[in-house]
Amino acid sequence: MARKNSNLISPGINANIQDRSLGIAALSVGGFTQRRVLNGGDTTVTNLEPIQTQDDFTQVFKNGVMLNTSDYTLDSATGITLLNAAVQDDEITIRSIVEVVGTAKGAATGGGSDEVFFENGQTVTTSYTVSSNKNAMSAGPITINSGVTVTVPANASWVII
Repeated sequence: MARKNSNLISPGINANIQDRSLGIAALSVGGFTQRRVLNGGDTTVTNLEPIQTQDDFTQVFKNGVMLNTSDYTLDSATGITLLNAAVQDDEITIRSIVEVVGTAKGAATGGGSDEVFFENGQTVTTSYTVSSNKNAMSAGPITINSGVTVTVPANASWVII
């Protein structure tokens, strides 16, 4: 069994992201890194803080090298099971994202679980340029405030429905 010598290295790592290019209004990510030094022959890493069981949210490293997802299995109840047994003092590091909360701009919404409505504002208050080689759409009517400009490059389009 793994020695519990360096249990929780970085508790509560948090980031807040606002990025128009990703279409994200706000995203909060929380996570942590855990590290264990294994005994020779160990194949399981247990006694962990909660981990995500989706490979997209957890990375596992052995002696600093990221393992392929085929080299281990994740289980929120039992921890990590390695395909190959550890050598004495192998170090396993687990980076896990435990919380993703946010809203994507332009995401469909509705009552209950319905996702059928896209909502947008009706007034452009800040100048904006549609990205090159991209298209934009809005539900109208749309008002553009005085002194505000919407620029649509030749290789882009903006449609108001």
